[in-house]
Parts: sequence; C-alpha cells; structure tokens
Amino acid sequence: MSQRTAWLLMIIVLLAGCSAEAPPGKAELKTQRLHEFYPGSISNVEAVEILDGSTGDRKLISDELMVRDWINQVKDMIFVPDPNQEGRTGFLYEVSLFEGEERKLSFTPSAVGGHYYLHNEKLLARVEALFQGAGGKSQ
Repeated sequence: MSQRTAWLLMIIVLLAGCSAEAPPGKAELKTQRLHEFYPGSISNVEAVEILDGSTGDRKLISDELMVRDWINQVKDMIFVPDPNQEGRTGFLYEVSLFEGEERKLSFTPSAVGGHYYLHNEKLLARVEALFQGAGGKSQ
C-alpha cells in the first residue's frame, strides 16, 4: 500500500468517525416531564412568578399552599420536543420557579431552556388559572 493510499484511508476513517457524532449543542431532545427539567427537587419551589406576554403584567405567587398545589398539578406534565426548532418571538406566559430569591427554572407552555416543545394546552390552562387566581398581586 502506498503512502498516499494510507493517508487517504486515514482521512476517510477520521471523517466517518466525526460524522457519526451529533454536533456540539445539537443533542437529541427527548420527551420529558416538567419536574425533570428542574435542577433539584421541584417540591422545594417556594414561589412562582408569571409574566403575561401580551400585557407585561407580572404576578408573584408565594402562598405556600397555592404554590404546592399548583406544582403538584403541573410537575408531571409532558413536554414533547417540537421538530421545528427555528427561533421564535413572543409568548403567552413565562413562568419562573423560585427557591428563596433564586430563580431555578423558567419556561413557557412551549419552551424550556432555549428549546421548543409542542404547545401544551393543559399546562397553559393551569398557568392561566394560577395567574387569574393570584388576584391583586401584580408587580
């Protein structure tokens, strides 16, 4: 085998090995439950902040019973990756979960961590209900 042939084979093997890996940052998205996105135990959430994307109204819910009840209603809701990951603008509601003063997770009914998921109507309904039930706690 000539030196030139050996170099060509080595280059082909290297290229084949590189193409088998997913590009950095392009990991395969998978279906997950809300609590699986949360860093730590979602039962430690002490406050929920909701931002209405159409009006800019922001409400902070820190009533322990309301927060715990709402978390129990939504923690197992499923996020299915949207095959279309092209950028988007705007949102209906953005939800942030807090432990003390620390924001641990933010999401919308169709996006978490910069990735898009199929719209979850049940989650949207729960977010709207909490937002409406928060009464006059706007910021």
